[in-house]
Amino acid sequence: VVMAHGKLQVAGSSLFLKSQYGLGYHFDIAKNADADDLKILSLIQSHIPEAKIEETNHTSLTINVPRERVDCFADTLEALEAKKDELRISSSGVASTSLEEVFLNLASEAEMGADVTTFVEKNSLSPLESSPIHQKIEFPVSESHFSASSQLRTLFWKKSLMRNRVV
Repeated sequence: VVMAHGKLQVAGSSLFLKSQYGLGYHFDIAKNADADDLKILSLIQSHIPEAKIEETNHTSLTINVPRERVDCFADTLEALEAKKDELRISSSGVASTSLEEVFLNLASEAEMGADVTTFVEKNSLSPLESSPIHQKIEFPVSESHFSASSQLRTLFWKKSLMRNRVV
């Protein structure tokens, strides 16, 4: 569940959240300080044109690739392995978007005053309203003290909401 400003923004399993709101996959590359990031990116883009540098420093490079291009990962990793001496890299691997990244992306959009729907539309995802489980629901405002009975009531209320939704 992701909440922002006291409102439920999205709810679902970790796999669902990663697939719908994640940024795809990351090629994590360990490199030498004298490696050329653009040469490495160029090799990856020869297999996955949509690849983009996400983060770089002296010893590592992270390249974001869309999840739709999973079928190209094996060839890309083989090409990186075959040219690792030339590219001055020591290792490479693939990682999926973490739940932390999903949360940070949704939370930063909410903090900037944007609706999660804007984030979804901007990233060509299906809108939250298209599925009943992902509709925004306003949570009741709680008092500043959290009594055991109010916490229990809220948990039962949340459970009843989730039970009535199709997963």
